[in-house]
Amino acid sequence: MACGQEPDSDWKCNAILSNAEKYTVPNIGAGQGVALINNKLYFYGDKFDATPRVGVIVEYTLDMKPTGRTLLLNQHDRPRLTHPTGIAYLDKNNVFIGDTINQKAKIYLLDWEKAWKDGNLDKAIKHVTIDDEMINGCRPLLVAANGRRYIATSDYGNKGNEIRLYDPEKLAVSEKTSDESVMVFKCKCGPFNQNLHWDAEAGEILCVQNVTPGRGWRLQAIPLSIPDPSVLGTKRSLVEKEFDLTHSPSITLPPHTELEGYCQLPNGKSLFVTAHRKDNVWIGHVKPTDGEPTTKKGHWLPY
Repeated sequence: MACGQEPDSDWKCNAILSNAEKYTVPNIGAGQGVALINNKLYFYGDKFDATPRVGVIVEYTLDMKPTGRTLLLNQHDRPRLTHPTGIAYLDKNNVFIGDTINQKAKIYLLDWEKAWKDGNLDKAIKHVTIDDEMINGCRPLLVAANGRRYIATSDYGNKGNEIRLYDPEKLAVSEKTSDESVMVFKCKCGPFNQNLHWDAEAGEILCVQNVTPGRGWRLQAIPLSIPDPSVLGTKRSLVEKEFDLTHSPSITLPPHTELEGYCQLPNGKSLFVTAHRKDNVWIGHVKPTDGEPTTKKGHWLPY
């Protein structure tokens, strides 16, 4: 499908969400994504109509029960992160969270345990890095390749989009992601990336995408097979290597709503997050189809 297609036009899907269940996660404003950490679900969003506007994370069990714990992304009663766009959990004291406002991005390093103990970021912010390597926003995600851990991120937009890998140790102390040796690898990927998910078993990054600007559900698989630094020499040489995975395999589902987040659950089901106030979480099994047409006026459930 052409990137310039109108947001409300029709397209073909090649998968459906079978036996779908819908849930409403309240009090997160416009939902932006979900992270699965230590068998808990963390839904994060932008409370855009709050005064003042602020980002928020809420904790749920795997069976979609709220634990009652909420983390406001403010510091000393002032908003610090307003539009969270990714959570990369290293350990209980080190978590990277992205914040994207007006196509400008920052990556915060937080003490996760301290933040949840306080319910805010008063004492939890350890470092802030400006993501000036980004093309349109940041979506930090913890991934692994060649026996090493990296922080992956990606871009929204319809051209020039990249998957970039950052060295977490360098990222934790650098002022900008363009500083020397922070970025160790990049490749081209498809458009309209709202979020990322790591499939450790397959060794793939799943780009959580829209089909057209602000519409549609698509997952593009990016195999994380990067050259070993010991073979190529310096880390910088990885960046200079050209990789184009723009046309990697993808699945497209029927909905014309704005997909924001995704994760695979331990029970094999898939969880999707949208920005809607009601029915903003959908859970089911992704099943392939033969390329059925969709319509913005059509109803895509039940399956």
